[in-house]
Amino acid sequence: MASIKWSSPAVKRNALVKLSTALKSAVSEELLAKNPAAPRELPKRSRKEIDPFTLEEANTIIEKMYQHDHWPSTIYAAFFEFVFFTGMRLSEALALRWDAVSIEKRTAHVCRGIALGEVVERTKTGGDRFVLPNERALHALAFVKK
Repeated sequence: MASIKWSSPAVKRNALVKLSTALKSAVSEELLAKNPAAPRELPKRSRKEIDPFTLEEANTIIEKMYQHDHWPSTIYAAFFEFVFFTGMRLSEALALRWDAVSIEKRTAHVCRGIALGEVVERTKTGGDRFVLPNERALHALAFVKK
């Protein structure tokens, strides 16, 4: 392990966690006396600086997508307009159902997400919440409902 050139601390951390989990199972099944990876110190997780789109960038992306008349582009334009102007994670917006949205109350109940390609009945943080779509997000919903 010490001689491996890791591409990043996160890759090393993930490999060590997986190795330790496998060895822990071997210990519980009495195949090993102890887990040799257990005492290892894991590399610290690094927090990436969030670099969101500016309003101008978001407007340009959405405007360009709405310029195409064919169906997929306009649906994607409405989707990204909704996501940009609610602040929802992509995984949450992709799992959002119409019964969780109230245009009258101007709310969207975020209670599920997409994980490993499957809809899961939880969000990334584990708690549900309500988002309050602004006028731009409501515009996108109205466009999709047409």
